[in-house]
Amino acid sequence: MKNLILVIKKSILALCLLVFALFVGCQTVLNKSDDLKNIAAVNDAIMTGKVLATVKTIELSGVEESQLTHAVNQYAFFVEKWKHSIAHLDSTTTAFQEFMNDYSVLTSQYAVVEKIVTNHWGSYSIADQETLKNYQIRAKQLNASVNKLVAANRVREAVMDAVAFGKIAIKLAAAL
Repeated sequence: MKNLILVIKKSILALCLLVFALFVGCQTVLNKSDDLKNIAAVNDAIMTGKVLATVKTIELSGVEESQLTHAVNQYAFFVEKWKHSIAHLDSTTTAFQEFMNDYSVLTSQYAVVEKIVTNHWGSYSIADQETLKNYQIRAKQLNASVNKLVAANRVREAVMDAVAFGKIAIKLAAAL
């Protein structure tokens, strides 16, 4: 009888965890569309060349020009590779780890561009500085949005684990 009570308590706990996880997961999904809109806005600014044009309003060295070109090319590669699946990543697959690795490369390229801008900050006009600050804010929002999408994936995985645990606990309770 003690075992049955223990199993029932665990089942109730598992169901409570499941409800909580589902609630958190639903809240994350509700915000997903805003995050995707933010990613699209940043993508537009980069892919149309607006960001690069602003960064290049001053004279840069040949090395810096090459670094900028490489960063933009890395971004274009990343977008082409992941544009159809970024909102549907499954953290239980190897593709998810590949995405995380590619995104890590992308963030390191952003750091290179940010360093170039920082090194020449005083050379930019006030208007360009304001534009560059806005691009930096958008880049940080982009990073936050991607991190939210990744976290949503991990919450979904936790929910699936909770569901599996709940099913096992219910079967155990029924067997006793």
